[in-house]
Amino acid sequence: MYHLYLVVYNYFLVFGIKKLFESNYETTSRIASLSHSIVSTLLSSLFLFNIINYDILVIGVWYNVIYITMDIYLYMYNKISKKDKIEMMFHHIVFLIASY
Repeated sequence: MYHLYLVVYNYFLVFGIKKLFESNYETTSRIASLSHSIVSTLLSSLFLFNIINYDILVIGVWYNVIYITMDIYLYMYNKISKKDKIEMMFHHIVFLIASY
């Protein structure tokens, strides 16, 4: 069930904030990126210090997959800058593979 919450959360960060504040995808994708980096760092650190167990870490891994998939979508459909598109797609695909 948490998968659905993660999808809705990430969708809101990218598309909801854009519509709510009449912003652009560049801005909202950066907000989603910041959220992703904070959540990933926090969950990874908590796991490394044995504060959370593997089951909770898996939620973070799924968040990675959802975030990366959304970002790939934004790049593929030119919603965000084309600058370094090839490098960013490669980075995201490698990151997606690492998540599995």
